[in-house]
Amino acid sequence: MKKTTLLFVLIILLLLLSACSSIPSGYVSKEEHFEQGGFQDYTDYAKYIYESSSAFENNGDYLTVSGTDITIIKEYTDHFKDWMSIDNRLHEYDFDDSCITIGDYYRLKIKYEDNPLSDYTLWFFDTETYTLYYFHNNT
Repeated sequence: MKKTTLLFVLIILLLLLSACSSIPSGYVSKEEHFEQGGFQDYTDYAKYIYESSSAFENNGDYLTVSGTDITIIKEYTDHFKDWMSIDNRLHEYDFDDSCITIGDYYRLKIKYEDNPLSDYTLWFFDTETYTLYYFHNNT
């Protein structure tokens, strides 16, 4: 039984580290709102502030936002905001999608292609404020 528990803890830690690995080092401040007590279904929101956009330029993990990407990113941030509202957590959420512009950077990880809004992680970097927003929804 102890080996099973240890294995479970290791798997959870690896999952958390893999999500955080897409957050480039070098941020100067952060604000994290991770859902408390979430085991499988959880919604997490965080912001990381950088001094410049250099950590995202030529970063193979991130794509440059194009005109068609803006609509896709807004679909996910709208869905995410709905879940923050359902969870009564809008006081933790301050993302304004008007900051999404061509030339920003993003990364989108979708678990289920046939149901893309059921389990996703979106990283969005705003080049005007040097802010990386982290959105994870698994509900």
